[in-house]
Amino acid sequence: MKRMSFVGFAVLCCFFGGVVADCLGQAAQSESEVPSWAKVSKEQIASAKKLGIPVAFENGFGVKFVLVPAGEFMMGSGDDEVGRYPEEGPQHKVTIGKAYYISILETTQGQWTKAMGTMPWEGKRSAVNNPDHAVNHVTWDDAMAFCAKLKAKDGRSYRLPTEAEWEYACRADTTTRYCYGDDLSAEKLGKYAWFLGNWDDPANRHMRKVGQKKPNNGGFMTHIAISMTR
Repeated sequence: MKRMSFVGFAVLCCFFGGVVADCLGQAAQSESEVPSWAKVSKEQIASAKKLGIPVAFENGFGVKFVLVPAGEFMMGSGDDEVGRYPEEGPQHKVTIGKAYYISILETTQGQWTKAMGTMPWEGKRSAVNNPDHAVNHVTWDDAMAFCAKLKAKDGRSYRLPTEAEWEYACRADTTTRYCYGDDLSAEKLGKYAWFLGNWDDPANRHMRKVGQKKPNNGGFMTHIAISMTR
């Protein structure tokens, strides 16, 4: 599967994408109580009901999370996938033993500043000051400190997702090249992600307002760009 996020050491320094939260500490919701912003599947709702927890929630800093049920998936891409990079294999089965919550969007500058009181992107390359834009120019240590601030706010444990958790959430039970299918057209891809075809104009080389692209079937939208970590 093609990577659709600046997770890890990207060309814009270390970009902070999804956040994972534990599944403790909140009462269950009925399907009618699913927040209007949560685009979740019947499987997610069923898992939340079984576990007795919400299928989605928003924390005190405005970060929105959806439940990712436990399960199995094939991580990586098959040898026959066109344009496949060697590091995308070998494809192998991974078991996600416990459900978890993952943030549906990239962390915004507004959320970061509210929690941390800092603006590490200010005056830096590929950044425009806007509370709705995604954070960039933060380090792994910065990300750990941000997660600690989230925990201090509501007592829930927060951390960055593992590579397997990230890909599992992004796939949302699909086995195709992208989360929406195998269509390679720039027009289709542009509806779901920023990529070199719609981001490489010098005038547009900056982080964008989050939530402008379509989510996958699990309501997960943390996928700003494609193949930018190469």
